[in-house]
Amino acid sequence: MGRFVAYLDDETLAACIERLGDEEVLRVAFVMEGKERLERIIELVGLERMRRMLGDAELRGLGEEARDLLEHLSPGQRRRLSGQPGR
Repeated sequence: MGRFVAYLDDETLAACIERLGDEEVLRVAFVMEGKERLERIIELVGLERMRRMLGDAELRGLGEEARDLLEHLSPGQRRRLSGQPGR
């Protein structure tokens, strides 16, 4: 699935995300082509769910996947995920 995420329209992507579990979303994000779509995926997943996924990642053995996701986000998106106010 990671190879096709960059080519899916938002409606299809949202439907896929809704059906995937948290671990699966992180795994797909880790191997996906077109990492520039990660910010849109974060928006579709929602901040609360994404915060929960990232918070639980180490416990689930997905720390590397979570770090990779964070590395590909803009500073503003990382601030929003951390709950820090924007500038």
